[in-house]
Amino acid sequence: MVPTPTLAIPTPQQVAALVYPSLDELTRLLPDTPETHRFLAKVEVGPVPAHAPHLGPCLMWGRAITNRGYGAFRTSVRDSLFPGKTRTVSAHMWLDHVLNGPLPHGLELDHICHDPNLCDGAERCPHRRCVLHTQRKTHQANSLRATHIMAINAAKVRCDGAEAPIDPITGEKIGHLLSDEFGNDTDNVYRPPKRPNERKCKACHRIRAARWQANAKRLKAEARARGLREAGHLELSIG
Repeated sequence: MVPTPTLAIPTPQQVAALVYPSLDELTRLLPDTPETHRFLAKVEVGPVPAHAPHLGPCLMWGRAITNRGYGAFRTSVRDSLFPGKTRTVSAHMWLDHVLNGPLPHGLELDHICHDPNLCDGAERCPHRRCVLHTQRKTHQANSLRATHIMAINAAKVRCDGAEAPIDPITGEKIGHLLSDEFGNDTDNVYRPPKRPNERKCKACHRIRAARWQANAKRLKAEARARGLREAGHLELSIG
């Protein structure tokens, strides 16, 4: 009997070892240039992320940092890496550019070694000094991992508006569905053209609009009836 071939699925540790090399492996991957030697001289091995130990130790920037906590590296060539930028760039952006090429338009780097539930505030997170554990993501995907109110709202699967229907059994609100199982917007979502990261529930908007129109119609009918009554009283007084 011929054995059935099986597909060997790599573990998260094996995948991380391929994507995020150690400092010695990184030295062999980078081009042998004076700028690379200057860069590596400013990098030191840091701690292992508590929430993702399979990533291995961070490579922390040990020199100057920006006012936002990122490593600041002064490149020798101004326009070859980051056109239009100054010679001082973020250290993690420099390394990503050298390893993976230019960053496509609309993408940014997300430090996956950062955990908003463990780190003391995004601006003070020590993982911003890490130059290794980054992934290219859209701004929306990057902001979803934050803890501010916009990120919390963007991560909601259902709306929590006042017009959300109520479960007849539990008595709790069941918000209209905003995201499907793949994280894509449903037909209930409206994104303003000038604020594409903001989501509005169209189902709640339709309910509010219908209630407003019904109320406006009622007020107009009451005003018309009151006007007719007042006109009738006026005719009696004249006659």
